[in-house]
Amino acid sequence: MPLFPGYLFVNIPLDNVFDVISTRGVVRIIGTDPFTPTPIPEKQVSDIKILVNNNVKLDPYKYLQSGTKIRVKTGPLMGIEGILLKRKANYRVVVSVDLLQRATAAEVCIADIEPID
Repeated sequence: MPLFPGYLFVNIPLDNVFDVISTRGVVRIIGTDPFTPTPIPEKQVSDIKILVNNNVKLDPYKYLQSGTKIRVKTGPLMGIEGILLKRKANYRVVVSVDLLQRATAAEVCIADIEPID
């Protein structure tokens, strides 16, 4: 099941934008206009990669712009930054991709996180 259905992440030189947009099935490139892509910050991409590569349970989550910003300081998700969410008795870190206005949440131990000033 795709984490962000309908989106394909590419890392290409700007010279190759037309090759991507002309690929069958591609509707548009996210950015300021259809032929000028806007890069997703590397930190957001690396945080998503850590989540996906560590076999933690992921839940798609609504995009959040405000809340307590946190950093995971220990454990397999160390270094991830996101927004703290409490769901019933569990805590989650919500990691967002701002440009797509999409996010995902992973369960974390409250002892493994610290606030970001």
